[in-house]
Amino acid sequence: MKNKNGKTNYVLPSILVVLVIGLLGIGYMSMSQTQIGGGDLDIDVNPETGADLPGEGCNVNPTITTSGSNSLEPGTAVTLTDVFRINGAYSTSSTGIRKGDKVVILSSNTTSYIAAIQPEIDVLCGANPVAIKLTAVATSPTVVIKNDAGLAQLTDDAAGGTTDESAFAAGGSKNFQIDITGVDKQTTGARVVVFEFSSDANISSMTLTDANTGLAMNKLTSVPAGLTVSGTNNYRVAFDMPAIEGAVKKSYNLNVQAATGNIPVGAFYSTFYIAQAFVDADGTFKVGVVNSQAATKYFGTYDYDFLVA
Repeated sequence: MKNKNGKTNYVLPSILVVLVIGLLGIGYMSMSQTQIGGGDLDIDVNPETGADLPGEGCNVNPTITTSGSNSLEPGTAVTLTDVFRINGAYSTSSTGIRKGDKVVILSSNTTSYIAAIQPEIDVLCGANPVAIKLTAVATSPTVVIKNDAGLAQLTDDAAGGTTDESAFAAGGSKNFQIDITGVDKQTTGARVVVFEFSSDANISSMTLTDANTGLAMNKLTSVPAGLTVSGTNNYRVAFDMPAIEGAVKKSYNLNVQAATGNIPVGAFYSTFYIAQAFVDADGTFKVGVVNSQAATKYFGTYDYDFLVA
């Protein structure tokens, strides 16, 4: 551009170039704040109300979606009911979660599957899909208890039947073999088994071991409060028993030691309680058969009873 003296003036074009660059920079910064298509934002409050946004720091609010399947039968969809612990607080909904929240999900299907607790997740912006695998439960696996000789199956009837166990010798002991066979594509679930027989005065001890490994099953310090009492004045003891997955047979040895000089007789009760995850009275997630208030939370039960006479 020339001035009136015919000389070229470079000042004005330079100013225009600077202005254009400045405008382009402002536009770029504005676009980086909106990030169309998902991503992090620096804005974390509603500009009109000043309230925190549910998805603070996100262009797309966080959501959790779950999908269920059978862990032992891939491709089989499972309908889920989910509850949550969000940053340690119990909730029946994940609505309003924020980026960075720590969420634990308890998933259940009360019809056919054992409820389970999922690993903790860190919430991200946008969709947070969670694939959940539950296992179909075998509520009636095949249970056989054999007599002390290990040859004959005892009649499953506390009142007695074709084959009963003979009386103990005074102060003697007996070993009963317990065979449990699972169901294909199902699990027995981890269980608590409760044995009830005779009385505290007549029984010195009971122990339960894996027949293959010889490992002792964990004996609970007491029978969980809230479980059914099958007899009166019975010696009662409870053991943890691991899950059996698929149509697998597991055998256990139950040793019963009579108290010195005593001959225990009568009905012998064996009740298996299927443990599962549940929401405790204080909103925490637990796994077991009863909650902290002695309310029953097991999935189901089955039993095998016989007579010692």
